[in-house]
Amino acid sequence: MTATSRLPARPDVLAPLRWARSHVALVVFCAAVGAYYLWSVWSSGSPFTFGTSGPDAYNQLSTGFLHGHLYLPLQPDPHLVQLPNPYDPIANGPFRNEQGSHDLSLYKGHFYLYWGPTPALLAFLPFRLLPLGDLPQGLAIFVFSFVGFCCSVAVLRALARRVAPDVPRWMLGAAALALAAGNAIPFTERRASVYEVAITAGFCLTFIALYLLVTGLQDGVRPRRLAFASLALGLAVGARPTMIVPALGLVVIAVWLVRRTADAQLRRTYALSLLGPVAVVGMALAAYNAARFGSPLDFGQKYQLSSYDPATKDPNKLAYVPPGLWYYLLARPHFTLGFPFVHLVPPPLSYPGTAPKQYDAVESIGGLLFLVPFTLMAFATPLVLRGGVRRAALSMIAAAAVIILMTSFALWGATMRYEVDFSSLLIVAAALGWIAWTLSQHGRRRRLLAMGGGALIAWGVACGVAISFSGYYNGLRIWDNGTFVFLQRLTSPLPTLLTRLDGNEPKLVDVYGPGLESDGDPGPGYKTLAGAIYGPPVLPLELTVVSGSPRRVGLGIAAVPTTTQPPPGTRLRISTPDTGRVLNMPAKFDTTVVPLSLHRGVNRVILSATGGPKAQLRVEGVQLTKAPPEAGTARGAR
Repeated sequence: MTATSRLPARPDVLAPLRWARSHVALVVFCAAVGAYYLWSVWSSGSPFTFGTSGPDAYNQLSTGFLHGHLYLPLQPDPHLVQLPNPYDPIANGPFRNEQGSHDLSLYKGHFYLYWGPTPALLAFLPFRLLPLGDLPQGLAIFVFSFVGFCCSVAVLRALARRVAPDVPRWMLGAAALALAAGNAIPFTERRASVYEVAITAGFCLTFIALYLLVTGLQDGVRPRRLAFASLALGLAVGARPTMIVPALGLVVIAVWLVRRTADAQLRRTYALSLLGPVAVVGMALAAYNAARFGSPLDFGQKYQLSSYDPATKDPNKLAYVPPGLWYYLLARPHFTLGFPFVHLVPPPLSYPGTAPKQYDAVESIGGLLFLVPFTLMAFATPLVLRGGVRRAALSMIAAAAVIILMTSFALWGATMRYEVDFSSLLIVAAALGWIAWTLSQHGRRRRLLAMGGGALIAWGVACGVAISFSGYYNGLRIWDNGTFVFLQRLTSPLPTLLTRLDGNEPKLVDVYGPGLESDGDPGPGYKTLAGAIYGPPVLPLELTVVSGSPRRVGLGIAAVPTTTQPPPGTRLRISTPDTGRVLNMPAKFDTTVVPLSLHRGVNRVILSATGGPKAQLRVEGVQLTKAPPEAGTARGAR
């Protein structure tokens, strides 16, 4: 052996470039998804501002860590601490609003986060080393989301090639689309807050771990990869406690490896690699909780300052499970002709049974089986998969099922962002079942399975993209209304065609404004939309009317002043931005019918109050009628 041969091999720095050149389509696809994710965060009122100190929770936690303590630097108002019950939502409401302490945990005179510390340790603290100020929350959410998505695609590719080395690229691409849009990530990105930071961090670390596990067990056991997977899952628990479910799966893998390995030294190596890092992280999290709240299992939720008193809520009840399963799996979204056409139904609750009295924390949500019916393909996995791929797919299905049950059992409500914890696991398992089932068939049956799976994926992608435009609070419409209007017009041929096919009668398809929780199809009057409205809204109000052809109709409005003595000169203003027409009506009326000229397609109508800053009107009903008998005038009726 020569001296040269004993030198360590130089790292191949060009290997990533060569890999990218040989996988151009995959790189372009992932880049496109990344651009979509980045736009979703950016267009939701969360631009990336650098060189400043952020008031958000994880940047504050990082500041606390740098100063050697576990609480936030935000000091509670002395009057809040002195309240007889500082957790009373009515008493602490003013302090939560003024200090921005909503959902923080107040304990012994300090504010803490009940969310895990992992995002601060992995992202927010390291970012402080750069001369750019605090890490914007939106940027952290984007990075966690995108890296997690890329790892989920890598897991899918690695397992799919074990199913069939020559799996068609279009099938992998279709399944990757489902992972991009059907996993609730785009919806979650529409709001950049501490909740989304923790959830996307848990998602990212879980799929990093899964990729390391899959590749660490293929073609021989790689202890180093297993150790890094264990570390990633431990950190995932530090971001989302629900990720303890896949973390416990490491015990199953360790037992399986030890039982099939004869060498005692290798058995110890495998067990330590799989269980050591996650155990260390678990002990560190327990010590972190004990140092803050005196108990290793206390995350601080019982000390939250929220819209409810934690002492009045009972977590962990079997009675929560049925409504939880309904909302996470079966709750039907609301389909309308108003862009973006698919809407998640907010309260009042859509659960068909009788939910427990305390079950009152349901936010906007749609059932996964309605939004992403492709996940039903997961039922084919145990029938068509074999060997290690079958075990991997079944493990993901089991983990997802336990997460759904655990989340439903623990909480007295449900919300869409929690579906990030389990949706991608089911999509990967379903994709593996679909690929294996399709490729095992021939002729017409194979084509039907391929087209059927593709159609289900297309439905899920369409629904996922649609709800991503709205998010919880119509983020795109509020923060980038120009883009919203552009997309509304771009997609207007669809509702226009459907309106023509349905009798060609103009339809009031959308009502939006203050007091409205979500968009929807109000039918003959917007009050008929169950769950979309909290009380009669105060103007301004935006109506969307779809017409299959140019028409003249009447717009019936029931509006009343918000005070018994409205300011002099208060008037109702009706404007149509598309035509530039404006009508001004007296404010003292119960019902008024005004003429409305519609063009073909989508028509926007703005209702507002004029007459000074104190002039306010409340609309109690609005509907389309036949055109008034006198064009260009308004008719009021008591």
